[in-house]
Amino acid sequence: MAKYKPYNKYYLGNDSWFGEIPSHWEIRKTKHLFNLICEQAPANNSLELLSIYTAIGVRPRRQLEARGNRATTTDNYWIVKNRI
Repeated sequence: MAKYKPYNKYYLGNDSWFGEIPSHWEIRKTKHLFNLICEQAPANNSLELLSIYTAIGVRPRRQLEARGNRATTTDNYWIVKNRI
């Protein structure tokens, strides 16, 4: 038994890997969903440092094992803001 009810109508996405897409959904580029705001974090702030990975997405740095960037402060990093 399916966990979710199927939608009434579907269409084939532009790329074959999309497969069938519910007819009321639209495909948009990520760059149209977010705004890049170049604002540096102030010195001695209490903001949380985030890491971005293709496989797992955006995660708080403290949740990850030691990889690559070993920064312990967010001074002069860019600030990420919710668009909503």
